[in-house]
Amino acid sequence: MTRRDFAVVVLPSTGVTFVPSPLYLQDEVIEEVDAAAHSLADEPRFWSRVRRHFDLDADALTTLQEQLALKYCRNLNVWARLPQLHTRFRLALLHGGPAVLLPYWCERYGYDRYFERALATADLYLTPAAPDVYRELAESMDVPAAACFVVHDELGPYEAAREAGCAAYRWGSAFGLMQALEGSAANA
Repeated sequence: MTRRDFAVVVLPSTGVTFVPSPLYLQDEVIEEVDAAAHSLADEPRFWSRVRRHFDLDADALTTLQEQLALKYCRNLNVWARLPQLHTRFRLALLHGGPAVLLPYWCERYGYDRYFERALATADLYLTPAAPDVYRELAESMDVPAAACFVVHDELGPYEAAREAGCAAYRWGSAFGLMQALEGSAANA
């Protein structure tokens, strides 16, 4: 691949920027909700179903959402590179799960210091495997899709980003990401 300059680097939230915390004690309810939430397209409907399935009142639902957010911590290998990435690129955080988690992570980890934009795909009623997500994200950043470099750990979103016209890197490691951005290992 020839080196290409990118204006925006898009990182996914869970799986890359945030990973399960070593302090998290597995809880069956949290695991079930988290597994169902990874490719969410209709958040209000999702939480309505969760409330009914687990017979939760509003306070119990809020507690569950907090516990779900606390399941994840910063991926230190990625966060160590965010200052460098932030000086070279505009950064966007793409979240395929419930948007309600983003304020918890913003408050706890301050991701807004580095990420100019955080987009929950459910706000678009789409999943991360929809090419329109990446077109919409590029448009919201006032750049063409070709100026975006999308990182993802799952194949469907990776392929969708490429279909939308973005360069893409299938997550393997922070080192691999940095190499891909330099042009020596990118799949664009």
